[in-house]
Amino acid sequence: MKDIITIASYFFLVPLGISVLYRHNLNAEQKILRWVIYISSGTQLIFRTLWHFEINNLPLFHIYPLIELTLLSILYQKALKSFFPVRTVPVLSGTVLIFSLINSLFIQSIFIFNSNAITLESGVLIIYSISYFIRLLKDPPVEYLDRKPMFWINCAVLIYFSGSFMIFMYSNYMLPKPKEVQMVLWSIHAVLNIVMYLLYSIALWVRERN
Repeated sequence: MKDIITIASYFFLVPLGISVLYRHNLNAEQKILRWVIYISSGTQLIFRTLWHFEINNLPLFHIYPLIELTLLSILYQKALKSFFPVRTVPVLSGTVLIFSLINSLFIQSIFIFNSNAITLESGVLIIYSISYFIRLLKDPPVEYLDRKPMFWINCAVLIYFSGSFMIFMYSNYMLPKPKEVQMVLWSIHAVLNIVMYLLYSIALWVRERN
């Protein structure tokens, strides 16, 4: 199980390498995803460095989700413009950002895992991703669907955040549990993380064609 967690913690190198390799040949969606990967990669490296020196790295998880949600919301604002009223995505995302700030200041210290905010972020992104698939059913694209980067991005978002939702929600409640139980849960999360980065890699690699 430790091996899976270790592999997952470095799997961001796959989409990172693709984003660098194709940096001059990305469409608008892929360019935004590239920033998600860049920021995620930097966060992972800082996280591992702090962990190595036995420094509390949990404050990172009060910052990164806000950036991740903002960038993904930009993608969904465009992808769902014909499905939602124009202000739906900004209002939902803004609500999560405001709650996250309140949560970090008054509810969950920056030195503990901010399960409340990340769970809410996951719920909103699950709503976006399901809505995108419903939009595809109502208005199928004329292009090859497997050549659309947004399709793969959406698959990554739905699989990762729906799979991690319950883990995030009960993460702090699992702290008193035996380490074996915690290891199983975070191993599941590691597998979801690998799948997400793999799908992000496909999203960066594919090229749209009619």
